[in-house]
Amino acid sequence: MITTEPIRPENIMSLKLNYLPPEVIEAFNENIIRNYVDGSAQVFVDDVIESIIKLLPETSEIDIFRKKYLDVEGLFESVGWKVSFYKPPVAWAGETGRSYFIFEKHM
Repeated sequence: MITTEPIRPENIMSLKLNYLPPEVIEAFNENIIRNYVDGSAQVFVDDVIESIIKLLPETSEIDIFRKKYLDVEGLFESVGWKVSFYKPPVAWAGETGRSYFIFEKHM
């Protein structure tokens, strides 16, 4: 897309939506639906990555991070969700945690 003027802030969400493959949104939607209970859904990053790769087999985990396919908070917030992201602290002694999003119905 060639443009002659800068992107306006009020247009960024629709432009970002057009940038992302629809399969990325579908992967998030599937995980939100699967995990939705009492007004919110906890969606693990590794589950979304797995879903994206199933829907877009030519895409790798590296591609997902490089192309920022997981940066969807603003998109979902623009349609009524409150989105929070949690990343576990640095692992000690081999412990690991899972990063996740919380999607809550915006009041």
